[in-house]
Amino acid sequence: VYKRVENRKKRKYDDCIRNVEHGCFSPLVFSTNGGLAPVSDTVALITSEKQNKPYSPLINFIRCKLSFSILQSTIPCIRGTRKSLYRPSVYDPDVALSDGHIINY
Repeated sequence: VYKRVENRKKRKYDDCIRNVEHGCFSPLVFSTNGGLAPVSDTVALITSEKQNKPYSPLINFIRCKLSFSILQSTIPCIRGTRKSLYRPSVYDPDVALSDGHIINY
């Protein structure tokens, strides 16, 4: 199912992105119960090889960041927005994993 939806999105947007923006397109496909399409595993594998980091913590970090990003974007749709006063930034997976927290900012 993931592959079919992924291919449909790729057919729809790939030509435009290649011709207009001169980039490449890798669609992210999710299910309502938390499943991810295989492209996210590929992205994690390539990233772990480039950064010489273990695959397992990196894919867990990516899944967690994506889950919180999706959750963070749906909550304002349900209850309305509230401005956040404090926004810590943790972009490095090693720092987030070593400190024991994952923050989406």
